[in-house]
Amino acid sequence: MSTTINNANISNVAQGSSVSEGALTSINSVQMMFALMQMELSKEHKDNAKSLIENVKNNQAMSKRYAETIAKLNGLKKEDFDCKLPTDMKQLEKDIETCQKASDNYDKMLKEIADGTLKSFKHGKDDCYSLPDALMKDLQSMANRVGKKRFENLTRGDDNIHMKYELEAGKKEVQSYMNLLKTLKETKELGFDTSCLTSGKVDDAALKRAVSSLQGLQEEFGTKNQTLMVQIQDMLGQYNANLQGANSAVQQSNNVLQSLAKGG
Repeated sequence: MSTTINNANISNVAQGSSVSEGALTSINSVQMMFALMQMELSKEHKDNAKSLIENVKNNQAMSKRYAETIAKLNGLKKEDFDCKLPTDMKQLEKDIETCQKASDNYDKMLKEIADGTLKSFKHGKDDCYSLPDALMKDLQSMANRVGKKRFENLTRGDDNIHMKYELEAGKKEVQSYMNLLKTLKETKELGFDTSCLTSGKVDDAALKRAVSSLQGLQEEFGTKNQTLMVQIQDMLGQYNANLQGANSAVQQSNNVLQSLAKGG
């Protein structure tokens, strides 16, 4: 059971008078309790500061994502949107997957043509090649929905007979469309309403409005981080104050123990 501290005990210590062992132990106990409390508070403030720092890092990461998407949108032209783009995420992701498969297959075919392992077949007087039937079916379905104008080399002749230059140009067509879709997907994931970009009537003004809106959202993260940095500085200030208080209490406790030892 701890001993109660009274004004007489404190007064005696302050005046250097002789005090009982119980009084010294009582004062020492309270000082140590105060030190422990200060340590607990310092840990709490340290943990809070670490949590706020993580928030700053997350905001910085999001701001970077916005910057990258804004740069991609700035690289697009109104002509890129002159087609019927998918409006829902599921179809958008499916088209991206189809384009990626096509791009990989184009790369493989062109490499094999270059090293002579893929043989051509004659179509009239021309050396020609065919894409895998299942892939070509998916590409034709996508082109019919989006608009054949965007895939002139892929859909030329409405067949699966392609000259080498059509393979090279077809690869560029699907890669261009895939990059556009990826930018739209990223913009959607950032919470931006992309309907203004998928209406089929996109002009330079619409693109600028989209970029401006994303820039406004990006700036919010900078504002949030400024507020968080002030809070972090406050937390660290309290952390340091608590540590100093704990150290001071421990030192005073040591002084009391030394007095008790000398008195013994």
